[in-house]
Amino acid sequence: MIIIRILTPTCCIAKYFYQKPKKYLKIEDERIRVNTIFGEGINLNKIHKIEKKYAGDYILKIGKKKLKMDTTIIEPTELANLNSELEKLNLKWE
Repeated sequence: MIIIRILTPTCCIAKYFYQKPKKYLKIEDERIRVNTIFGEGINLNKIHKIEKKYAGDYILKIGKKKLKMDTTIIEPTELANLNSELEKLNLKWE
């Protein structure tokens, strides 16, 4: 039990220091990548549905796979870049 009490905060602190120096979102080579520990990403040309949630989240879907992005923590220039890339896809926003 004591190991869990030590390990949990240690993992949270390690995650913070891993993600802090990196940008939250990268768009390069026709691919969107969100900076998480597992490095989620999807190809732009395979996106078939874009959902915009009330709290500012975008959910991009490829079949059953989803990529959720919190737009409140994306830098304004990167958010503008993301919106322009998504507009180029000519998909219906829901």
